[in-house]
Amino acid sequence: TSIISIYQPQKYNVSGTLRLPLSNITEEFNAVIDLPNKRGFVSYLNNLTYTMWNTKAWHVFFQESKPNCTNTINGQNGTVPPIVTMMPNFTNPNWKSVGITKLKGFDVNHYKLYTQQGSKPKDDPTYAFIKEDFQEYWCIPGVEFENQDYCIPIRWEIHGYNTNGGSHYDFYQIDYDEFDNIPVILENTFDTPDICKGVTTKRQLSGFDLFFSMVLNDKVATENMNLIKHIQEDMSMTFQTTPNKFVDLHYKDFIKMHAGNKNSEPQNQVYYKAKKIAVADELDHRLKGISTPVKNQAVCGSCWTFGAAGVLEGRLNYANRHKAQKPLLRVSEQEILSCTWLDDKVGEVKRENLGCNGGETHLAINQMIERYGGKIPLENKFPYTGMEGKCHAQDWTSEHGLIKHIIMTDMSQSIEERTQALKEALQEGPVAVSIAVPPSMVFYAGGVFNDPACGYSTAANLTHAVTAIGYGKDEEYGEYWIIKNSWSNAWGQDGYIYISMNQDLCGVTTKATWFEFDAPPRPKVETKYQFNGTFSLPYANVTQDISVWYDKANNREKISYFNDSDYSIWDLDNKTSKHFFGVLTYKPLNEESKQFCTLKPTYGINGTVLLDILPDITNSTLWEELPDTIIMDKQVKHYRLQTEDIGTDEPAVLPQSPFIQVNLTYGYVRADQQDYYCIENGPYCDPVRWEIHGYNTMTHSHYDYYVLEVNDFERDYKFQDSTFWEPNLDCKFRKEKGSTWTNAIKNINNRVAFTQTKKNLDLISTHNANNKASFTMAPNKFVNLNLNSFVKQYTGYLKSGKKLTFEHEVPFEHPELDDAGKWYMHNGVKTLFPKNLDWRVGGGVPAVRDQANCGSCWAFGTASVIEARVNRKQIAKHGQRHFQMSEQAIVDCLWSDEGDDGLHGCGGGTADKAMNRIISDFNGKLPHEQEYPYQSQNMKCQTDKWTNGLKEFKLKSFSKTKANSTGQLKYALLEGPVTVAIAVPGKMMFYAGGIYDDPECTNDPKKLGHQVVAVGWGYDEIQQKEYWIIRNSWSNAWGIDGYMYIATEGLFCGVTLETTIPNIE
Repeated sequence: TSIISIYQPQKYNVSGTLRLPLSNITEEFNAVIDLPNKRGFVSYLNNLTYTMWNTKAWHVFFQESKPNCTNTINGQNGTVPPIVTMMPNFTNPNWKSVGITKLKGFDVNHYKLYTQQGSKPKDDPTYAFIKEDFQEYWCIPGVEFENQDYCIPIRWEIHGYNTNGGSHYDFYQIDYDEFDNIPVILENTFDTPDICKGVTTKRQLSGFDLFFSMVLNDKVATENMNLIKHIQEDMSMTFQTTPNKFVDLHYKDFIKMHAGNKNSEPQNQVYYKAKKIAVADELDHRLKGISTPVKNQAVCGSCWTFGAAGVLEGRLNYANRHKAQKPLLRVSEQEILSCTWLDDKVGEVKRENLGCNGGETHLAINQMIERYGGKIPLENKFPYTGMEGKCHAQDWTSEHGLIKHIIMTDMSQSIEERTQALKEALQEGPVAVSIAVPPSMVFYAGGVFNDPACGYSTAANLTHAVTAIGYGKDEEYGEYWIIKNSWSNAWGQDGYIYISMNQDLCGVTTKATWFEFDAPPRPKVETKYQFNGTFSLPYANVTQDISVWYDKANNREKISYFNDSDYSIWDLDNKTSKHFFGVLTYKPLNEESKQFCTLKPTYGINGTVLLDILPDITNSTLWEELPDTIIMDKQVKHYRLQTEDIGTDEPAVLPQSPFIQVNLTYGYVRADQQDYYCIENGPYCDPVRWEIHGYNTMTHSHYDYYVLEVNDFERDYKFQDSTFWEPNLDCKFRKEKGSTWTNAIKNINNRVAFTQTKKNLDLISTHNANNKASFTMAPNKFVNLNLNSFVKQYTGYLKSGKKLTFEHEVPFEHPELDDAGKWYMHNGVKTLFPKNLDWRVGGGVPAVRDQANCGSCWAFGTASVIEARVNRKQIAKHGQRHFQMSEQAIVDCLWSDEGDDGLHGCGGGTADKAMNRIISDFNGKLPHEQEYPYQSQNMKCQTDKWTNGLKEFKLKSFSKTKANSTGQLKYALLEGPVTVAIAVPGKMMFYAGGIYDDPECTNDPKKLGHQVVAVGWGYDEIQQKEYWIIRNSWSNAWGIDGYMYIATEGLFCGVTLETTIPNIE
């Protein structure tokens, strides 16, 4: 229906919100309008930018950090532009009423204004475009003012719509918050702003002011429809056109509003000459997942900022393309628009970056380098507003890297060479380019753009900055550039245009611009912090609670395990002490657990410096940054350190295996790998996890693994001085080594520095080169250690210097037998021992475990042999085997302070002393591994775990076989495994298979240093050798799944010297 007479406001105050949904722009505005006196005031961004009309039109805007002013003129004729009223023009008779509806809770009148361009005549099917614009207006009715119906404004929308394609391509929305049609206007409201007094600079109407000026004047450029039809009919054109949101614009207005390239001369660039390297036949970075969605510069001549942001974010996203779960980096065009103003000359070269009035991509990036140190602004902090604003360069970031210098194509090269150069540049990410924009490009809708009006090479008038993201080839139309534009995804092909490469159409290669950047700075080294977490050895099934207090500035540190059961303190700047203390927990005979303090414990740590508990990842040469990953639902940064140690370059004989595929002229390779995960936090990175792996690249097997999990981390922690005080214990020099866990951390930090590795690898290669060797060696987790360090950390058998008697030892009962192990008497008949016996086969022997970095082999030997014999009896009685005995209970609860004859937890012991104490102290009861898991350190004894242990069986007594009697040990093995003590020479560290018969592994009681378990014997038909089957406690990654075979003939390694047999009832 026809509209009833609506009052056209002439004098009012109005405020509200302007939205451009397709550009993701939202701006608050405020306006004071006085049409009778030809005065007006419209402001955005809380008055940061505004236009004021009196006798002239003054535009005040921010130029970086300070306001500026220009005299605004109408671009068509240089006159004062019309006042922007922020209201529809109701004098147009085509407004129609569409009834009453609900909006924002009100009953409102709803009006529409339609305009239509184009037709679809039956006799001209090629002219099939209809461009339909409409405006909608909602207001609250019921008020009469000056004899007209007065309707309070609620919302005004401006739509552009293509009825053929069915797609919106333009949409503006104003929501009115306040409206006063009887305003009190102060006279000074329209006074010329002080900043504008004396200003003679003229600037063409632009931005939202220009847009609303055109909407309100209903200007329609009908000649554009004819241009579209002409292109469609021209068979030489290989592209399509369609009406879009620009069809009402005169071409000159379009360039002002939607282009903006100033075509200044480059400065401080590095020219790139084609290297004629091989490039991909076709390339599209959209397919690589690095291209952000097409954006919309809206009604601001800011294409140059979109070109700069496009190349910056595109190439940085390409560099970080492997970072998992990482959102695409989006650079802020708004900050580039607001912060890189430039209006000067260098010699005769004019340089202009003038906000919404245009600029140059290469000048913008150059300003970012020269003035802001190469830092980058991010869009999530500074979204685009479509107008100049205040600069916030202090909030730009370097976390993604720093722009180093600009690179551009070299104009001295030919078109062919520049084309190749641009292709080469595109291999590493998008490139910013400047192009000409002829009228036909404004309405591009698809195909390969080839309009000669665009100009060729240097003859092209470069008026627009865009981003090249690749190139392709059409079988019919030839090669083309894939160009990302900034006119929204409703333009072109989802916001893109394909421009023919023919003769450098549109000048694409003339000012191609990209950059080099320095890698982002590494997180700062942590110098003051406190955290709680866990330190684990997954292969040993061991996890320790850990707490750390680290104060580098004051040379203080404390590392604590399990609530101070084991801790170390450094207080190196304390003038009264300057000490380093180690505190351990132990359980004396017939007493409760207690602690002792060692002054400067002797486990190899330099007590004059702090122990760095976290790795230093600042060295990018050593630590590689890998793609981000997810840990415990958190996105974390990932850094990796890899080191390889290579053995002799002489030909090496490798263990024979179909799985080994290496160059036989090359030595062994041992690769260590450390992985550090942390969460970015400004210049720091909060630790989450540190993993340390040892890896054998020859056999592809992991053989070492430590994990530090950090849970509660606090930087710049406020320490209590008492944390670092000398413990309230009798701290003195002692023989005990101190914390095995702190020692493990020390070894991890020093893994790269060990010089022993080369010696060990040469030892391995040399041994394997001996064709007569009956066993093989391979690098493993011990390859960085010398023998002395290895024995201190990974053995622990303390041989007594005197003959000991035990209350609960009983004689070993056996028939007459041959000490050489050939036969024994059975029911009066001389019977040969079987050729093979292996209790692993159905004999109740649990999986090999790992004593880790604790000298607790004696506890493992004790627990392993008892559980194996218990399981043998359970199989016989119940048909099942499942018992695993707790080594940790033995470490914690069986201490005896008897010097070398005592039991000292991780400091060593023997199985016979341990079994004697189990019977004396706990009546032979046996604690479960599940209830008392291994922790690889001395801790407080949990006596309740003994009393609540295994109910069906207990340890009654133990026996020992005669020294050097192979026959007695074999006879004992007929009833189940036996724990034995052995010597440990250097080659045993790297045993990998075969029958061990190292002459250095002698049958000498003084050489015994390690408690293990014999689980049987066997015979090798090829080598014609008999061997003991030995179960070790160095994890199943050592030896043959944790086992080794020691030759019986020759009494190697003292296997028969010290044996202990548990008697279970």
